[in-house]
Formats: sequence, structure tokens, C-alpha cells
Amino acid sequence: MKPVILILFFVMSLFANNVKLTEDEKSYLKGKKTIKMCVDPNWMPFEKIENGKHIGIASDYIRIISKQINTPIILVETLSWSESLEKAKRRECDIFSMASKTKQREEYMDFTSSYLDVPIIVATKSSEIFIDDLKKHLDEKWGIVQGYSLIGVLKKEFPNIQIVEVKSLNEGLEKVERGEILGFLGNSTTVAYEIQKNFLGSIAITGRLSNKVEFRIATRNDEKILNDIFNKSLLTMGSKTKQDILNRWTNIPTMVKIDYTTLWVTIGIFILLTLFAILYFINFKKTSIKIEHRLKIKLDKEVEKNRLKEEKLSHQSKLSQMLDLISVIGTEEKSISLKDSIKKITKISSEALNISRVSVWLYYPKKTAIYSMDIYSLGEDKHLERFKLEAKKHPLYFKELAKSEILTINDAQSSEITKDLLIDYIIPYNVKSMLDVPIKSEGKVIGFVSNKQINNIKKWSQDEIDFSKAMANTIALLWEIDKQKKADAKLQKEQNMLLSLFDTGYVVLFKWSNDEKFHIKTVSSNVVNIFEYSKEKLELEKKSYFSYIHKDDVGMVSSEIAQASKVGDKYFKHKPYRVINKSGKTRWVLDYTTIERDENGDISGYFGIIADITELKEKDNQLIQQSRLAQMGEMIGMIAHQWRQPLSAISSRSASLKIKAQLGKLDKDLIMREVDYINQYSQHLSQTINDFRDFFKKTKNKKRVTFNGLIKDVLNIIEISIINQNIKLIQNLNCNESFETYSNEVKQVVLNLLKNAEDVVLEKEIIDPYIKISTYKENDNYILEVSDNAGGVPESFMDKIFDPYFSTKLEKDGTGLGLYMSKTIIENHCEGKLTVLNNQDGAVFKISL
Repeated sequence: MKPVILILFFVMSLFANNVKLTEDEKSYLKGKKTIKMCVDPNWMPFEKIENGKHIGIASDYIRIISKQINTPIILVETLSWSESLEKAKRRECDIFSMASKTKQREEYMDFTSSYLDVPIIVATKSSEIFIDDLKKHLDEKWGIVQGYSLIGVLKKEFPNIQIVEVKSLNEGLEKVERGEILGFLGNSTTVAYEIQKNFLGSIAITGRLSNKVEFRIATRNDEKILNDIFNKSLLTMGSKTKQDILNRWTNIPTMVKIDYTTLWVTIGIFILLTLFAILYFINFKKTSIKIEHRLKIKLDKEVEKNRLKEEKLSHQSKLSQMLDLISVIGTEEKSISLKDSIKKITKISSEALNISRVSVWLYYPKKTAIYSMDIYSLGEDKHLERFKLEAKKHPLYFKELAKSEILTINDAQSSEITKDLLIDYIIPYNVKSMLDVPIKSEGKVIGFVSNKQINNIKKWSQDEIDFSKAMANTIALLWEIDKQKKADAKLQKEQNMLLSLFDTGYVVLFKWSNDEKFHIKTVSSNVVNIFEYSKEKLELEKKSYFSYIHKDDVGMVSSEIAQASKVGDKYFKHKPYRVINKSGKTRWVLDYTTIERDENGDISGYFGIIADITELKEKDNQLIQQSRLAQMGEMIGMIAHQWRQPLSAISSRSASLKIKAQLGKLDKDLIMREVDYINQYSQHLSQTINDFRDFFKKTKNKKRVTFNGLIKDVLNIIEISIINQNIKLIQNLNCNESFETYSNEVKQVVLNLLKNAEDVVLEKEIIDPYIKISTYKENDNYILEVSDNAGGVPESFMDKIFDPYFSTKLEKDGTGLGLYMSKTIIENHCEGKLTVLNNQDGAVFKISL
């Protein structure tokens, strides 16, 4: 039932109007904060306390009012209505959600205007005659629930009435069933509900009194302003909202007393006319025979008219009772499955309408076909096997279904609509007539209810159409309940998974105060696994959370909190940061934080989870180091390339000087010139060493750089290698704006992308190979692209190109870490994005910062 109420409340609340309150009323509610409510704990469908929750018709009104006045209405649990009355007298509750006005209750409660008027009915054994006047039965015993206002009303009108007060409606109907009392008197809604639920077949509603019970909200009379507030709320509710609430919880059958007046009048006329005919026969025999014949025809017509009228009333009464049964299935569906509920409904409907087959069909996704969720055959009294109809085989029929309207086909074997169903369905099952009513959920048609008459043609009546529409609405409700149940189950599963994380001990639940140092308010007990302090110690000392953060990370954490709070975020995630535990050891953590705000939008605290990621961080660092070592190994070859030409030149100059010295041809100018050349080459070698050494230094802080500067530094290392391989290097640099980042980390990624491009064009022996470096600005992002003309990344590799240990160069000693670590550096460390795509020539790797 809970999912049904949640869905109903959500829908109604969308249309709930706000109540215009005075400043005094607003001030009163602000000071009041909550309103305490007492209810009748066992009075369905009006209200009930179930698992500590308030449900029923009254609960829907209260939920809407609570939303309208923006004030929580809190249930005060009781075991009986009498206990609720006593608590109201002692001012332990402020309101009754539903009560009728009596003089006794007016001593301590005020009453709003009526929001629900319900007639008083008579419930007796099914065998009893219709009772509409209690005066004729004052010598009989009548049951009424103890404490109900109806007792006073009836005793005032019928002083001699014999009333037996019972504790509950169920007890009263049991006394009727056992014959201890003639009948039970109560409002039509609750009595009909209880009969449908527990006494169907043995007890029936056999009468209705002229009295009605007016239900109101009762408020404590020592706070008069409270009554004004609730009256205003009730006045804002439209009649449609009230009717929707009533329809959701009950479908009360209309009790019909068969009117025999016309029949008796006709019989009386017949008798009088017959006597007149006898007298007239004495004198005018022939004339009297003619008159008698005409009168007989008229009487036969009147009798037939009354017979049809009684038959129609009986049919309507039966349909109403069956609809009540279907309604009960819809409102009480809890543990029963959707399929079993629909089986019950199809059987009830087939019996009520006396239809050969009643079925429920649902659409496949994209409405390519329909399948029978259930088909009930009345003649065989069984549910038939599943059936399927495809749209491509039956286009005419599906075209009509697509209109989402009621489809009434009296002669299915000659109708154009069902022409393409004849061979597969109509003729094999001898279907003569069809009535299809769409089932709508959330404004969309999900299927339809289909009634089929076998063997004989049937003309569908409006009552049968209305009945099928009510059946379709009930199935739509069941469908929504089933969806909600599945969603609840999924949510529960996810919650259980979250709780299991806390059980493992490395995800800590926390709550910080909103003050300068974010003092600890509460933490989960497994905090000891990270910080080595107990929950009790941390909560008792109420130390600042910042006191546990590594001093180098406090500024970053504080800045991120301030930024998220300033821009109005609902939640945020810190970058990984370090905390110091009791032993002085450093642990890496990651937290997800929700910002709590009060009714004025001011921050009241921070709530979230902290996860220990030390092992992941260490593994990440190991992979980065492994990647760096792999790159260093590759660059040793580059150093050899860089040094080969300078060393050769130095050797050549030295040999030349030595020969000229031996020949005595040295002069001062020559010596100075050759020494300058050797010095320049030595400086070049020294600069090469510095470039490689700086390249592998880990950047601790961000600094302002440009892509042009980064590319220049990288090309100082790799450009000679690329040119020596006869690879054309194209530079299309259109972004020289500066930005903040970890420069060496970005250079490592660019170097890796260029080296990969070099390897792939050589491996594939591309004619006229090229590597292209492009930079530009896109919106607020700085973009660097490295592309080549080696044909691109195979589609089968696209989803795993950035996976660790995946490499297309394994046979040539590839580690499979280069692109994985490049993506990790750009996205986790530099807060950017690294992606790959193919163009007409080859692969394009794109860095966005």
C-alpha cells in the first residue's frame, strides 16, 4: 500500500495550491514547528496506523495540508479511538485528522468545515430484506462502534433504539454474522470496505438511512488560530482532488432499492379494469373482449418493461460489486505479484460481464508486437497460454490500436479493422465480437484490456465499456505499483551495498559542523580503521577535522569547501588528500560531501563519506613510476642520438688540433676558434643532460605555462629522433595563452604521444609519414592534439586503448602502461581530458585542459 500512497501523494501535491496565510498565522506555525496529530488507528479506508505510518483517505488530506502550510504534521500513535480522544483532552495531540462534530468533543476541540460527507448504511446478513426505516425495527439490536458520534444522533432520533456498542467495525460485523445482532450501522465507506475484505458473501449492505456523517478536521480549542489555518487549507482543495483521493481508496457500490410502485399500480389498474370488463361483459360481451385484449397487451408491456428494468438494475449491481472486488485487489496489492493480480481481475471481469474471454495485452518495446499477459476463458475456467501478435503481420489492427482509443467491434469476422487477424486469430478461435480498452500509465499506452465473445455476435453496452475502463485503470495502477516495488527493491539493494561498505571498515560516515574549523559532530564507529581514534573519543573531544589533515593539504581542502559553499553546490568531491593518523602515518583519503542547508538556505553542516584510498594511491604511484622508467629506457636511445653529432664534432676538432700541433702549424687565432667550437658542443651536451633531468622531476605545485613552451621543451628531446627517421613534423600552434597546470606531467604525456606516433608510422612503413602537433582554444578549454597518418586505431581497440597493460606493441617490448598513465595524469592529476578518435588519415589524441 505504501507505494500506492506515495504515488498518489506525489501526483496530488503537484496540483496542490499554496495557502495564503496571515503574518500572525505564519508566525504561529514558525513557533509551533510541528503539529501533533491523533487518528483512529483502525478505521479503513478512512485511516489506519500501519507499521507506525498513517494511511488512508485522511492521510492524503493531511499530507497535502502539511505541504501547503510547510509544517510537519507528526503522528501520535494510539491503540484505539478512545485512547485518541483521551490524548486530545490532555492536549497530547493538536488535531484529529478526521472526526465528526459532537457537543462532548466541542468542549475541547474546534471543527473545520466538512470535507467529506458519507451516508449511514445498514449492514445485515445477505439473506435479510432491504431496510430503509429503523422505526420498524426498534425492537432489534443494532451494532455501532464505541465512542462514535452516530450513537448520540440515533438515540436522539430514536430514544428506544437498542444499541450494542462494539470495539471495532470488524467485531460488529462478526456479531451480525453470528446472529447476535440484526445489523450494523455505520458509514458506507468503511462498512463496504470491511465487507469486501472479510465478509463478502455472508454480509451485505441492505439499507441506507437519511442520516449522513460529516467528517471534519478537529483542532484544539485553546489555539483558535490553528482552526483558521486548516480551514483555509481545505478550502484551497478542488473537488477533483477530493474525488481523486476518494477514488484511490474505495469504490463504494450504489445500493439500489427496487421500486415496485409501477408494477403494483399496473396490477391495481389491471384488477380495476378487469372488474370493469366483467361488468361490461354482461351488457357488451364483444366490446369487453376487445378491451380486455388491449389491456392484456398493455399489461404485458408494462410487466416486460419492469422485468427489463429489474434485470438492468441487477446487472448494474453485479457489475458494481465486481468493480469493488477489483478495486480491493488494486488497493491492497502488497506481496502478490503483478501477474497473479491480473489473473484475479480477468477472472472476476469475465464472470461479471459473462464474456467468453477477458485478456490483458501489453506492448513490446517500440510497439513492434503485443503479447497476452493473461487470457481467461470462462467456458474452460482456466488461464490460457501466452499469445503474441506482430505489428508487421497485422498492420490494420495495429493502426487502430495506435489511436489509443476504445475499440468496439461487434462483428469481428466482417470488420475491416480485424481483417488481417482472421487467419491467425479470429477464425481459429471463433471470435465474434471484440472490445479493446487502452491501459495508460504516465500518459502512455502500455497495452489494453480485451473482451472477446466467442460463437455469437455481441453488441457492447455502455455499462460493459465503463466496466472495462475501470478495469484498465486498476491494471494501470497495479503496473505503477509493480514499477515502484521494483524501484524500491533496487534502491534497497543499493542501500544494502552501501551499508556493506561501512561493514568492511574503510568507508567512514561523517558529519562536520559549519564553523571555521569544521569541528567533528559525529562519525561512524569504523573511523578507527583510518584514524586509529575511536568514535567516542573523536565525538567527545570535538576537535577540528582540519587538525587531522596533512598540513600541505589543508589549504586545498579548505579552498574546495569554500568554493562549493559559495556557488551553492548541493554536494562536492575533494581531490585526494592526506590525513595523519594516531601513529603518525599518512593515509590517502577521498570524501564525497553533501552540504546541508536550513529553511533559509544557510549552511547548517556537512554530511558525507570518507574512503581510504591509500592502497590505490600507492598502486597508482607504482604504475606512474613504472611508466616513467619505461620512458627513461626509451630516452637513453634519444640521448645517444642527441650526443652523437656533438661528440663526433669534438673528436674531429681535437684530432685536427693535434695534427696541426705536430706539423707546427698552430697559431693563437686557430686555437681560440677551435676551443670555442669545442666549448659550444660541450654546452650543448650539458644542456641536453639538464633537459632530461628536469623532465623527470615531479612537479609539486601548479605553475603558469603555455602549450607553445611545453611543446618546445618536449621537441628539444625528441625532435632529432623524429627528423632522423625522415618523419615530417608539422606544427600548427594557435594557442599561446597561459594557464595553470603541472607542467612536467603534461610534458611527459606529450612526449609519450609523440613517441607512440613515431613508433606506429615506422612500424607500418608509411610512405611520406608525418606527425602533426596542433594547439587551439575551444570555449574555456586549452586544446593540444597529436595526430599522424598511420591509418588510425582499430575499432576493436577503441574501448580498451587506455586500459592498463593493454598494448599493440607487446611483441616489441611494449609495457601497456603509456596511454593508461597518460590518461591518469591528465584526468586525475591535471583535471583535464584525454581522448582519441580517428580522422581520414589516422589517429588523433586530444588533450583538453
